Amino acid sequence: MAGPYWTLYDFVNANGDNEIALWLRRQPTVKKVPLWAKLDAALLRLMGQEIHTERQLIAKLDAKRDSACAELYEIRIKFKGVEYRILSYRGPSPKGQYTLLLGAKEKGDKFEPLNACQQARAKIVDIENKKGRTVEHQSTERYQQIVQAMEDKEYRDAFVEASIDNDIAFQIRANRDSRGWTQTELGSRAGIKQAVISEWEDPNYGRYTLRTLKRLASAFDIAVIVRFVPFSELADWNSRVPETDMSSPGFDNDAGLSNSVRLHNG
Repeated sequence: MAGPYWTLYDFVNANGDNEIALWLRRQPTVKKVPLWAKLDAALLRLMGQEIHTERQLIAKLDAKRDSACAELYEIRIKFKGVEYRILSYRGPSPKGQYTLLLGAKEKGDKFEPLNACQQARAKIVDIENKKGRTVEHQSTERYQQIVQAMEDKEYRDAFVEASIDNDIAFQIRANRDSRGWTQTELGSRAGIKQAVISEWEDPNYGRYTLRTLKRLASAFDIAVIVRFVPFSELADWNSRVPETDMSSPGFDNDAGLSNSVRLHNG
């Protein structure tokens, strides 16, 4: 049985302010809207997906660099060469529930602000002491918010870009997992190094080409459809298609193809 699945929460402070929204509003104007769009696309893709904390989109922090980072996680977003991080923790309930605590930047192995992990810890204490609260991300509500945000052309462009990058990375991983392949095995079949596969499975990679898709299609023995769609279809795809449906059977296991032949022959 699949699961557990991501359930995401926001931290709301004692003043009733959403900490992640406050952080986004403090970003420079030229970065605020596209950064918001990339975060929305990432969260929408994560919600309802089976948990994989080893993914390059979300990862557990290394306590060796700062003991305060122990048991904290980060959602990774890259925009115009800057590494943005959304720090979170596994709670309020430990099974698949993650609360987004605060936003930060990362340069090298240092956060900006430097005490980001300590601040995140303080917010966890606030939650435990009822000085703050958590609000669950509802996929339907999130969908409505994104549709409203799409009134902004800059947001739409950034959302499309992030969705493409997220979906390609997730599909590569889903197809590889469904076949029981390691990155090394996929690399061997595609004629490339394992390190490249690792890059391609990172939603922040963002340098996919048609040649990339063709090589992967050949390695998985599946087809590729590249087409333009209305924004309504993109929003539906991001909010309703679980990762388990992002894997496609290879030619030899394509029952749908046999069914199509039978229907065609009457």
